[in-house]
Amino acid sequence: MDINVKGIANYRAYPTITIKSKKDMLMRDRISHALPECAPGMRRENAGQFFWWRGADGLRRIPPEKASVLAQAGLLLVVLLLLLPPDGVLTDNEENYFQLAAQAVAGVPTPANSAVFDASRHRFLSELLLGPLIALCGFEAAQIVMRALTAAAFALLLPRLFRLLSLSALDGVIVVMVFALLGQNLIGGEWLFRGFEAKIVAYGFVLAALPAASARRSLVAAVALSVAATYFHFLVGVFWFFAMLGLRLIENRHEIRRVAVAAIAFIVATAPLTGTIIRTRLSTR
Repeated sequence: MDINVKGIANYRAYPTITIKSKKDMLMRDRISHALPECAPGMRRENAGQFFWWRGADGLRRIPPEKASVLAQAGLLLVVLLLLLPPDGVLTDNEENYFQLAAQAVAGVPTPANSAVFDASRHRFLSELLLGPLIALCGFEAAQIVMRALTAAAFALLLPRLFRLLSLSALDGVIVVMVFALLGQNLIGGEWLFRGFEAKIVAYGFVLAALPAASARRSLVAAVALSVAATYFHFLVGVFWFFAMLGLRLIENRHEIRRVAVAAIAFIVATAPLTGTIIRTRLSTR
């Protein structure tokens, strides 16, 4: 193993250790742990298989896997901000749902000449999330905040799904771009990156639930995340939860009992919302 140690005056005589051979993994790890605290002004180093970054509390070691995840999230964030620009210009859907959220929080009766008159009670969770923000900073600012948060959330959630599908960082970015170029048509004209509304929050929980529902993992987290998705958008949450259970059974048919228990827990947890939707629909007839 060839190790080159030399002092640099500008770095207060702290040694710089360069590993030229990767054969002795144990020795490389010992040397990495033996590196001294980084002097002020020291730059990012690449020693062996690790990336080094100067932080406020000294030299930090970043594994390549984590560096790849951060790079993928950064690339996705740029693409998502281009697809979902936080520009304050509301789409037709955003104008409708933002107005409904503002009315729900303000408690003001809907004017007789208003085109926004849907008072469905099953949207209470999304309206409680969006309404106070609109009351605080207005429609345009609320759109900017929610779109920016949506892009950041998807940039963090999508890499986990891509790793589950064995896709690299570049592959994941290409998938998102091709999906956008093809019209973002998931199913039945459903889209993801054309504005902010309740179903976008629901899809965020779905993206978090998909890796949690993969084989050899407990379904508790998947059930909890799917329930949260359902309370934001009933159809999105229900459809993708049972799709996840179907995929779980395809991977392992012996988990029929665990899948059945998860389905029962999901139905019980979403029963209040189901009852609210049924009562609302019956009362409007």
